[in-house]
Amino acid sequence: MALKRELARTLFAAVGIVIACSASGHKETGVRSGARNPAGAAGTTNGAPDGSSTDRGLDGGSGPDEDPSTIQTMLDSAADMMGEMVPEAKAQSGSRLKARWYVGDDGSRQFLDWQDTELNTACSFTTGADGTLRCMPIGGAAGAYYFSNATCSTRLISVPQAQCTQGSQPEFGIYTETTCGASKYHIFPVTGVVQPANIYTGSPAACTPLAALAGYTFYSAGVELPASRFVAANVTVDN
Repeated sequence: MALKRELARTLFAAVGIVIACSASGHKETGVRSGARNPAGAAGTTNGAPDGSSTDRGLDGGSGPDEDPSTIQTMLDSAADMMGEMVPEAKAQSGSRLKARWYVGDDGSRQFLDWQDTELNTACSFTTGADGTLRCMPIGGAAGAYYFSNATCSTRLISVPQAQCTQGSQPEFGIYTETTCGASKYHIFPVTGVVQPANIYTGSPAACTPLAALAGYTFYSAGVELPASRFVAANVTVDN
């Protein structure tokens, strides 16, 4: 988009120069016309007795100042040229990740996110558990911040029953590890609904029991999916 704006400025500036030169040429022609017209009053451009300009151009047609549609046509042409020179950027699907789009009834398209065809889920690029940029299925995941045992080693995935998704099982459980302001995402598979007798929070080194949590549906979490299961990416800059 930045490149388009720069091209637009350049093209519109060129159009302005053309318009200015055209207008200057018509004015100069008018001065010469007044000099040849013996009925012209001093200081007029074409001999009109009231000093107004009646110059119609060299070919008898309207000058640029009298035909604003000419200017608009030139601007429209410049805009068309800009669109042809710099096409809209498009997401490039790969062998595994396929682009998902919003598609309007009028034919408009806007990039949404990616479909991981191996895991059959939508994903977006963020930082994985290994610190690498990866396409993670965070959109359909629910928090995996509680545990069902006193050593905080068996994770629970919790979904508030008040959510609009009540009754639907999340695709994954997610735990966000935050260190010094940087977040890494850990993803867990969902293995089924559970009704834990006790709920804990914390870590294996400091595991604390909680009072019963009402209003939640709990799911058991399987073994964490390795970060390598998700497509990695690098950030690059076009030349």
